[in-house]
This record gives sequence, C-alpha cells and structure tokens, in this order.
Amino acid sequence: MKSILIVLSMAIIPLFASPVFSEEKDWLYETKIPVTSQLPEARTAVLPQALAQVLVKTSGDSKILSNSEIKLALKNANKWLQAFSYTSADENHRYQLVAHFSPKAVNHLLQEANIAFWGENRPVVLAWVEYETPGQVAEIIHTDTPNSMASLLKDNADRRGLPLILPMMDFTDMNQVGVNDIVTKSIPVLSQAAKRYASDAMLIVRIFKQQKDYSATATLILEKDQWDLTAAGKTPAKVIAALIDAVADDLAGRYAHNESTTPTE
Repeated sequence: MKSILIVLSMAIIPLFASPVFSEEKDWLYETKIPVTSQLPEARTAVLPQALAQVLVKTSGDSKILSNSEIKLALKNANKWLQAFSYTSADENHRYQLVAHFSPKAVNHLLQEANIAFWGENRPVVLAWVEYETPGQVAEIIHTDTPNSMASLLKDNADRRGLPLILPMMDFTDMNQVGVNDIVTKSIPVLSQAAKRYASDAMLIVRIFKQQKDYSATATLILEKDQWDLTAAGKTPAKVIAALIDAVADDLAGRYAHNESTTPTE
C-alpha cells in the first residue's frame, strides 16, 4: 500500500505544482501540515494555515496575522504556493502536506505589508530544559528523551524557524550538569557545559505543573544580553508552544529588519 501511495503522489503533484525544491536556502518557506487525505479540497482547506506558519517563520513575528494585507493573502493562499508533496500516513491515518511557498512572493508580500524580515542568519540556541510533574522524578530533556517533550520542543522550534538543539546528556554532560543547575540557573556551570555544542545562545528552562496548569520559566542568554520569559498552558504542548513563540519573537525583535525584504530572484 505504501508503494502505491508514493506512485500516486508523484503522479498528482505535477498537475498542481512544480517539484518541491530541496535547497537549504528555501527552508524558511516550507512547512508541514497534517491532512486527512491527498484530495485537492483537503489541501486547499489547510493552505491558509500553512501560509500563516511560513509568514510567521519568515518575519519572526507571531502577531503579523492581524495585519490587513496578511489577512487578505491568507484568503488566497494557493496563489503563493510554489510546490507541494505528501509524507506517508501516521497511525491516525493522517498525511503531512509539505507546502513550499514562493520565496520571492512571500518576501514581496512582507515588504508590501511593511513587515520586517528575519533572515536565515539565526542564532543556534542550546536549551537546558528541566521538566517536573508531581510524583515523578525531575528530569533534563535531552536528544533521546523517551517522552514527547523533546519532540514538542523540536517541532515548535521548526515551526518558528528557530535553530534549537538539546544536550545529549551523555557521560560528559552528566559529569557537569544536574537538575539543580537548571533549577538555580547556574549560568557559569551551564555555559561551561555548553561549549562543546558551539551554540550562539543558551536557553535555561523549567517546566512544571501547578495545580491544573503547566508553567514555564526561562532565561534566554545571547552574548551579553539576557531575557527572562514565562509561559503557561493547560498541557505541556501548549506551554512549550507559548515558550518557543516568546523566544522566537524576542530574537526576531533583535535581528529582523525591513531592508532584507527585497524580493529574491
């Protein structure tokens, strides 16, 4: 069945779009959205959501969706689509629509709407994340964490175009960093351990449950600057999404500028 799916996908795509580009320079203009089928109407229904994600990713500003020109563009999202493909279905019988929008058109739209552009030169952020829930031992989220926390962090960072890495927490890391270092924000200890990752910035996060909700407190450190951030949500997924949005918005506020919205060829 899987091989049939691939053949059908390859047959359908040329009717609606050119082949998906894989160049690294275009990663900001691509996103993945769950769909229930590969039918055109299913794709059309989610394209506004896909374009919204790309516009937020390229601008770095989660608030631009209230802009009148952006709202109008979202109503005609298919106009901006350059290419698309599908990934295989998951256990819930959903596919992933991989939508790639025209870099030139997206950049021009941001320029016309007078919205700043956050280019590809983005700082790599190493995240030290401590997660605790009642009755469970506090843990440091790392690349091989068996629960969903690592995936939630990565997926939300991808959604916002934020280059985020997690520590390996191998023998070297465990000899330098413990849960208490994150809880107390021991910056000298964490900075020393972070050197092996060659990151540009460091994010120190505590995620914990308070009564019915989850909360996060975080400190973002970039060069000599430091920001304190907070987030809250009913689930770990919601609190992580809110936290990553706050981090990306803050970094974009530092790096994004209008001069970079010159349309690319």
